[in-house]
Amino acid sequence: MAPSNSKIPELTFQSPAVDFIDNRLDSYHRGFATPPAAYDQETGDFFICVSEPPIPGLPREADLVAMDSVVTLTSGTDMRVSSIKQEDIVTRPLAQPAAALRFWDSLFAIAMQEFSVKYPSEPDILVQAGRRIRNKTGWVHLWEQLELSKNEYCKVDKGFKAKFRKVYRGFGDKAAQPLREAAKFVPDIDYVTPVLGAVEILLEAARNAAKVREDLMNGFDDIDTIFSQVELFLDIFHGDKNIEQASVKLICAVFNAIECVIGFFVSKTWKRFFSATFKGKGYQESITDSLQAIKTQSLALILEADNSEKYELNNVLKSVLKIGMGQDQLLHASKTMFNRLIREFNANRVAYLKSSEASARREDQLMNIIQTLSRSPSPAVLGTAPSSGERYVDPQEILEWINIPDLTTQDLSLIQERGALRVPPHERARAEQLINLNKIQQWIVSPTSCQLLIHGDYESTRHVSGLSLFCSSLYQSLEDKPHIIRLAFFCGLHTASTSDEYTGAGVMLLNFICQLLCQHDFEGRIPSAEILEELVILRDIEELCRLFECLISLLPEDVVIFCLVDGILYYEREEFRDDMAYILVTILRMSDEQSTPAALKVLVTSPSNTMDVRRPFPPDLIVSMGGVNMPGMVSSKQRLERMLQGEMYNDLADSIEC
Repeated sequence: MAPSNSKIPELTFQSPAVDFIDNRLDSYHRGFATPPAAYDQETGDFFICVSEPPIPGLPREADLVAMDSVVTLTSGTDMRVSSIKQEDIVTRPLAQPAAALRFWDSLFAIAMQEFSVKYPSEPDILVQAGRRIRNKTGWVHLWEQLELSKNEYCKVDKGFKAKFRKVYRGFGDKAAQPLREAAKFVPDIDYVTPVLGAVEILLEAARNAAKVREDLMNGFDDIDTIFSQVELFLDIFHGDKNIEQASVKLICAVFNAIECVIGFFVSKTWKRFFSATFKGKGYQESITDSLQAIKTQSLALILEADNSEKYELNNVLKSVLKIGMGQDQLLHASKTMFNRLIREFNANRVAYLKSSEASARREDQLMNIIQTLSRSPSPAVLGTAPSSGERYVDPQEILEWINIPDLTTQDLSLIQERGALRVPPHERARAEQLINLNKIQQWIVSPTSCQLLIHGDYESTRHVSGLSLFCSSLYQSLEDKPHIIRLAFFCGLHTASTSDEYTGAGVMLLNFICQLLCQHDFEGRIPSAEILEELVILRDIEELCRLFECLISLLPEDVVIFCLVDGILYYEREEFRDDMAYILVTILRMSDEQSTPAALKVLVTSPSNTMDVRRPFPPDLIVSMGGVNMPGMVSSKQRLERMLQGEMYNDLADSIEC
């Protein structure tokens, strides 16, 4: 059996205190139901959870990166991850009678006024019996009038009650059996609106006046179900004028039926019964007609709700398309800005190399003059020829030592799919617009080594954030650019130290070494004296840093390395902190000292503020998204057109072509 993915060990492996915190603490307060910490059996401590829970239908991150193949210089690793994600679908809640009653009451006065116009003649029997409904101001009062009339009707003709009622109910029960089955699902009046309660009484009265004919009631045994559906639509489409107009017509039909049924209740029992027995289908047609009107108006209201649903769905689809078009425009504008900055960087790099070459020539000329004027010039220092016995290591051999797949290719595929599912559109837009910040533009176009730290301000901690998408876009924009080497590692995708072997700062450095060997041809000239094979295989951090420095130092001066580290916050955890500190300081030192011919540009990002990582960075090299006035999701049209046309940088492009 496969091991459980639960973070909580079995009870037999936990102390009573840990078991109480994990399994019983939430019963004392619901705030402990989803604690932000979990117990680690190996360390015996609780630690903050930053990993996302596994989602059914998606593979675990460890499964995505656990590949047996070793990267070679001639073969890459391709990976496709399913984009299917099981969304959390909110189920439809139970009906809320209070909300429906508020809607019914809001239309009561309007409907009563329209009812009085449509049916101007009020039945005399209601006026004489004091059972009027046209003077009521709300549904509760109307319901009380209807209920009172029903109760009085049950007390009529006590001398005939036993025998008469027994026969009468015998006739009515059979005819109304479908209705009785449906009524099982209707709750007590305390839990339904007076409107629905009134409809149930109308059905009961119609059943008693059904002229002992089953077919007379077959068309009405689903009215209570339809009316319940109507009340659901009233809550869903609150404020829809079409729904309100259809509701007013429905209420008028209910008012008319209530007047008919109250008249039925206050009439004499014997008179009504024998009328129903001997007159056949013609008795109490007003009740059945009013019920038919209720059903017709209910179905009309449901049709209006269906039309409103289609209208709203159409608007939602249009909004989705509009947002998608805006995202496409924003993405295109960001890519255009990236390309413009890369062109500017290339121009600056060429100018820097030319300036360095000119300085070197002037220095050589000065040295020649000094040697000429010297009375006893020293002999020229000749370059030491390499010893014929010096040995070199082939890059392919080093790749076999580190034995690591192409993590970046896998991570980029995962980021592209997770970003579309889990990163909100506004967060993606804000991240893409980071390219407009001056510090980031300066970092990109700088021809020399430089460093930058970006702090996000995201409320929730995700493995893939808007900054991950930004780093991914930057990495892809540098593809196939001459004299540029791309190094990238996404820490948030490699945090499961107990189940993922490709986790930790050491793996990040191994990934950088792998990318260096794959992107640059070292021509087999890596000195073996600089490398201890055994320590590299053992993944010794100091030895890996030494190997990384050696490879960087062998790069020519016309090469620029873009080193991207995303989600470094995850590696501030105690289990990763020491190795990350050593490696990060090593990389930042190399970049800051500019001790290598090639330029090393380092960009580190975090979804939120860091505690330890920020220490090596001066304040002016830290960008906080929380302190920056970012634009909204939709950028300015004029600014977007300038970015797309690139009219401000035509002179720069011309100079590059020359």
